[in-house]
Amino acid sequence: MSSGNPQSYLIGAHELGHSIGLLADEYQYAGYGAYPYPSSDAANISAIADLGTSKWYRWLGEQDPTGSAIGTYEGGDYYETGVYRPTGTSLMRTLASTQFNNVGREAMIKGFYTHADAMTSTVPTGTRVGATQALTVRIAPVSGLASPVLTWNVDGKQVARATGDLSVTPAELGAVRSGQRVTATVTDTTAAVRDPAVRAATSNSLTWRVR
Repeated sequence: MSSGNPQSYLIGAHELGHSIGLLADEYQYAGYGAYPYPSSDAANISAIADLGTSKWYRWLGEQDPTGSAIGTYEGGDYYETGVYRPTGTSLMRTLASTQFNNVGREAMIKGFYTHADAMTSTVPTGTRVGATQALTVRIAPVSGLASPVLTWNVDGKQVARATGDLSVTPAELGAVRSGQRVTATVTDTTAAVRDPAVRAATSNSLTWRVR
């Protein structure tokens, strides 16, 4: 990232694709031939050509920020045949592309939320709270594709009027009895996520009990 190469920032982003998104390289080397593995753990590489069962079937046909429609393009993970990638090009294939494809974006979003929560609070969740005690949360200052939504629940039932409130008391939510549970949940509703498992990874919750 600190080198004199004018494309160093793209090289850095590409390498973060490996470490954060666990993405595979999408380029191939001449002479490598057919893919020798039955599958790949990477979100952006598939040994299955069937469009309906590819890892990125939820994105099929969508126009991609890399400039091509998402499908199954042969070649990737260093091999020439028998392996497929989501788009004709992307930052994981060539530095001529400055964008991750949609599949790569989704994997990167999952990676970020795997390593960091979007919501924290200075109010300990391990001790009971009073009905009039303020429960204050902080949402990470995310931007770009992110679209976090904060909701509050009492004993599993959402209190719609409190959506987005960063500070509430249990009493304001209707939780005044000892043992009732108050839960704050933040979920990134970004349109860059379509996989329910990834959506779940963007969510984290904090729960307190009323004393």
